[in-house]
Amino acid sequence: MSPHLRSFDHSAFPPERVRAERDGTISVCVPARECAETIEPIVRTLVELREGDVVDQVVVIDARSTDGTAELAASSAWGPQLSALHAQTSRSTTYGGHSGTFVAW
Repeated sequence: MSPHLRSFDHSAFPPERVRAERDGTISVCVPARECAETIEPIVRTLVELREGDVVDQVVVIDARSTDGTAELAASSAWGPQLSALHAQTSRSTTYGGHSGTFVAW
């Protein structure tokens, strides 16, 4: 593991703490494939964090889903709060479109 990567349990970072203590921008990248049944509540929660100034960017990276995942993630209901991208392969491991100082996958 890279010395620049770290893993933490989310319970140690409630939204109030993150908002108060962060010293950089935060991008949340959500890899998605065939998850149309579950993507909307995930995106809704992340967009609420975005609207609450807890995170700065939410990006859903769809890996060629055929069940409508990409369409739901890209729904205009989320407006400018969300970027939805389509990976070229189902095994995409890198993405350069985030803008955060800190990136959460």
